[in-house]
Amino acid sequence: MTKRKASLVNEVSDRARECLHAFLEHSPASEALKSNPDNYKEIVYGISSAGNAHSRQTLSEMQITDILALACGTEVSDNGLPEIIVELAAHEGEAVLKVVKTKNISKAISLRDEVDSMPAYITMNGPQSLPGTGIFALSDDSFLPERIIGHDGEVSIRMPAIAVTAENVGLETHEAADIAAAIDGIISIGTNTPVHSASEGHPTLDKARSWALRSENRGDLIIGMPDSLIFERAVRIAKPAVPENVLSQRQSNGMNF
Repeated sequence: MTKRKASLVNEVSDRARECLHAFLEHSPASEALKSNPDNYKEIVYGISSAGNAHSRQTLSEMQITDILALACGTEVSDNGLPEIIVELAAHEGEAVLKVVKTKNISKAISLRDEVDSMPAYITMNGPQSLPGTGIFALSDDSFLPERIIGHDGEVSIRMPAIAVTAENVGLETHEAADIAAAIDGIISIGTNTPVHSASEGHPTLDKARSWALRSENRGDLIIGMPDSLIFERAVRIAKPAVPENVLSQRQSNGMNF
């Protein structure tokens, strides 16, 4: 990748981690979580992975009662924050995020007598039929469903505010759309699925599809590529242009391109 495009990926990752850390620090549960310093270090370390530019995982501040209500399946714990793993689905005629599994619910149980809410991860269960296939750093609130429902459809909560969005990581609308369309094009070839309507007719879509087809013809299957590589390639294909005023502001903040 060129220096400009490599630095964009790094910038998005850095800003995403800042957003995640801010959610963690400003949570009403922050002090309770810090009461176990070793475990808190593990939680902070986990943010490094969740904050990758290509991540389909973000933090939200959730009511503990909602976390417990959405819990499903056998409890799996790695001492991290609660995690609600979801997929895009249809329910009663509207798009929703449906819970497919959960992790670290025991963390919410341990804090329910101390605080009413705490940070929890919302994780997309792989690529989704959303712009950018569910990568939060490319997302716009208007594209996300308004509700999360439990695995059996009986529990429904409003989609909480999330830490990582395109706006929060400093991407201009056109930058996020360019990269999202490129990712949609690449993933559509690898999975033989249609692209999101927001990406149809986008200038980078055909470029991305052409690159993906050439890769598959060489034997480099898209389905086996790491998400990080697909994101980086999408940035190269999209060649997002940064307006001069935005570039100047970023440079004044010490961000080099």
